[in-house]
Amino acid sequence: MAKSKADYYDWLMKKHDTVSQQLKKVPKISLEQQAKNAQLLEYDVSNQKKVNFYKKILGQINEEARRILPQ
Repeated sequence: MAKSKADYYDWLMKKHDTVSQQLKKVPKISLEQQAKNAQLLEYDVSNQKKVNFYKKILGQINEEARRILPQ
């Protein structure tokens, strides 16, 4: 992998770590609320949107990292 690709890959992995940390910080609903809900939700509506957004970004980062790795 060329130096610029290696640097780009390192940057992607740092970005992945940052987004993963943001995802972990999204508060889940309490276990009591989860037990009352038949849909088995872990997050309220607004936090679920955040989770979906962060997961989408992580997927894009993973796809880009796979794209630049040598085959």
